[in-house]
Amino acid sequence: MRRQDQAADALVQLRGARAVNVQWVDEACERPGFETLRVLRQDSRSITGLPVRRKPMMPELFDALAAAAARQGSRYFGFLNADIIVSQAAIGGATAGVFGPTSLPNGSTTASSAH
Repeated sequence: MRRQDQAADALVQLRGARAVNVQWVDEACERPGFETLRVLRQDSRSITGLPVRRKPMMPELFDALAAAAARQGSRYFGFLNADIIVSQAAIGGATAGVFGPTSLPNGSTTASSAH
């Protein structure tokens, strides 16, 4: 959880960005500094009928993020896993970017980007 905590702390420090936490309507994990949207109704269990780990359905998740962005007058939203640390320098003034993991010799990863 240490890396996830570092990533969350970095997100709430970004200028010009809103940190949004999308959760299920019946079960939510709140995070200080994040707006929590309890909107997800589908998950991997309800769709497959299998006793698997609960995971969101991406179209529903992206719809929720797009709606949240539109409510704030934003044309774009970003999505990332909970353990990805994003710096202000990484997003700068870019209107769009694609980030992918880059492995380092010590086994850790960093993000490389293309704008």
